[in-house]
Order: sequence, then structure tokens, then C-alpha cells
Amino acid sequence: MGNERGAVFPLTLMIVFIAFLIASQTAFIFISQHGYLKEISNYYKQEGERLLNETLREEDE
Repeated sequence: MGNERGAVFPLTLMIVFIAFLIASQTAFIFISQHGYLKEISNYYKQEGERLLNETLREEDE
């Protein structure tokens, strides 16, 4: 019985809590970046279609 003061359990809980915070923050950043890239991709697709339509209309005139 080398650890009779009981300091290991609170220390373990603190380490687990910090690891959980880091993991959740990392997941949030990943999800945010994924949403941003999806939004940018949709923007450029719409912009490309708009420019293509404008060009085709100009050629028809």
C-alpha cells in the first residue's frame, strides 16, 4: 500500500479531462474546416456555372 493518500485518482481524472478537451476541440476544428471547404466548393461551382451561362448568352447575341 504505497499510495494511501489517494492522489492518483484525481490526477488520472484531470489527465483524462484534459485529453477529452483536446480531442473535442480537435474534432470541432475538423468539422468546421470540412464545412468551410464544402461551402467554398459550392461557391466556386455556382460561380463557374454563372460565368459559363453569361458566356453562352453573349455568344448567342
